[in-house]
Amino acid sequence: SWKWILTPVIIYIFERILRFYRSQQKVVITKDESCTHPKFWNCRCTSIASAWKWDMGDWTENLIRAFEQQNSPVPRIKVNGPFGTVSEDVFQYEVAVLVRAGIGVTPFASILKSIWYKFQNADHNLKTQTIYFYWIYRETGAFAWFSDLLVSLEQEMEELGKVGFLNYRLFLTGWDCNFAGHAALSFDKATDILTGLKQKTSFGRPMWDNEFSTIATAHPKSAVGVFLCGPQTLAKSLRKCCHQYSSLDARKVQFYFNNENF
Repeated sequence: SWKWILTPVIIYIFERILRFYRSQQKVVITKDESCTHPKFWNCRCTSIASAWKWDMGDWTENLIRAFEQQNSPVPRIKVNGPFGTVSEDVFQYEVAVLVRAGIGVTPFASILKSIWYKFQNADHNLKTQTIYFYWIYRETGAFAWFSDLLVSLEQEMEELGKVGFLNYRLFLTGWDCNFAGHAALSFDKATDILTGLKQKTSFGRPMWDNEFSTIATAHPKSAVGVFLCGPQTLAKSLRKCCHQYSSLDARKVQFYFNNENF
């Protein structure tokens, strides 16, 4: 058993030594004396809500050319990172369940775009076949900008005959009886009165036992990755459901919980 302990201990000691060595390195701060007045540039690059395959223009190449044209030497800069999040593991599962509570939906917006680009380009390395997306939000205004993305995804999936690729449920928790009554009267319309989507908005919170039971029945032999960006109370509920609805047989459905903060 000592062989199993020795390797991680050696790795840990090496990492501590490397961290101590880095902490002892000197950082040289260079001041530009030719800058007589403060100048600030605010350069907004590709948004975090945009997948990396979404070409936003050639401003990065022009920026590189501008620096290369300068003859003055530039300081050497070391960048430690970038560091990814657990959401990157979405691509490793056949079935992905994305749950977001609140307004910080931008990480999942990027994931949806990236997966869809891979799907359109027939990426054979993409394991994900089905996505379940749940968004629990309190105010209708939080959904305004995100609805355009889902509308475009709906249209593209219908054109390609892949309607079942993305299954999403929207839950509105901040509502009153008058508002819910008006929505009920308009339920027979083709699109939702709040979002303009074909999937109607639900009022209240999800019944996770029903949701997990449905997913487990639909995918009896799949590895299901559950990804949450939300409060800890919701994390406890989802973690419990993942354990409860995972089969004891490793060859059948298994739920894997992943949590991140945004």
